Amino acid sequence: MPSYIQDMMARVAAMEIEALATITSGAFDAVKYWPYQQEVTPYMTNRLGEMTPDYDAFTEDIEQYNHTILMRIVVDHVTAGYAGDKADLAYQYAQAIETYFREHPQLTTNAGSYTTVPNYLQELTRLISHTGLVVFDNGGIGALQLGIEFTLQIPFLREAY
Repeated sequence: MPSYIQDMMARVAAMEIEALATITSGAFDAVKYWPYQQEVTPYMTNRLGEMTPDYDAFTEDIEQYNHTILMRIVVDHVTAGYAGDKADLAYQYAQAIETYFREHPQLTTNAGSYTTVPNYLQELTRLISHTGLVVFDNGGIGALQLGIEFTLQIPFLREAY
């Protein structure tokens, strides 16, 4: 049985695929981990960010954990060359991600394996920021990437005992 973190990461990747299906005509990959690289763009990677617990939110045996997931959309590798067209695509993708996650704040998808709300979710998820259009310098994968990284906050409950 997957942990709540594994479930959360899988749900986010499935949500990203669904969010961008209409723009990319279904030719879009999202993985629940990072580092990752593929030649076909666009694609998304996800990595677990910081977690801040709130030990006093409920009772002594239930704690609220506020996790963040860093969702990165890679529009292209910088070495591919572009003249503004990739930036325009990034803006379309950003708007689709923002809209989808606003409309699906309970980590659910419209179809597939994640149509029900997970029992660990305490409050609604929310995008709390993004980097804007940037170049990612990734040591180890050998490619400079053009894209946007979003920060998604996911609050949920855990039993302390």
